Amino acid sequence: MKLADSCVWIEFLSSRGFGELEDLVLSGDIAVCGTVVAEVLSGVRKESEAEILKRRFASLPYLAETREVFEHAATLYRKLKKSGKNVPLSDCVIAAVCLINEARLLTVDKHFSAFGEALLKPRKA
Repeated sequence: MKLADSCVWIEFLSSRGFGELEDLVLSGDIAVCGTVVAEVLSGVRKESEAEILKRRFASLPYLAETREVFEHAATLYRKLKKSGKNVPLSDCVIAAVCLINEARLLTVDKHFSAFGEALLKPRKA
């Protein structure tokens, strides 16, 4: 299973497209989590577009952000900060979702390189 970060969804939804995401959506091999859904929906300008996206997201597997996810995200954040890496807490939550669910991350966000590539799969822009 793969989790697409919000930057990938935004690229996909813009006129630029993102072919790999479309293939994954069609094959059922892409999941969402609450942080990604919130980030994407917060940038939508029209309510009608938001409703379409809500339906699309609802049709995909959902990787829940449990207490364990948030505790792991906090640990990741502290470790990265201690090593001098400044990564947004929301990215730590997304990374924790992937690590706990053994999902790979599809992203163009350079922050995720701080987590390594063992379970996360950054995509070069």
